[in-house]
Amino acid sequence: MKIYERTSSNDENSDYIPADLVHHFLLAIMTRSGVGICFKDRGWYPRDDVEDERGGKIYNKILANILKTLKVNESARQQELARKILEACPELVAGYVF
Repeated sequence: MKIYERTSSNDENSDYIPADLVHHFLLAIMTRSGVGICFKDRGWYPRDDVEDERGGKIYNKILANILKTLKVNESARQQELARKILEACPELVAGYVF
């Protein structure tokens, strides 16, 4: 079982459920612009200097690739993560086709 899917703790302390810890860590590094792997973008406006493999210009290629792998229909945590990534990186909403 993947750690992001574990819903119970190995000990009696329910505050340390692995899936919740991983979820909060991912939220911290992926949903705050300028922190972790969430780079500041130009919002709805395209980037001028670097193109991605499809010809679009985005700052957050890593997050775009992560969004493709999330299973938002199967997990509330992954759904929240995807929503918060898109809120933090409007360029991914505006100019990137999934």
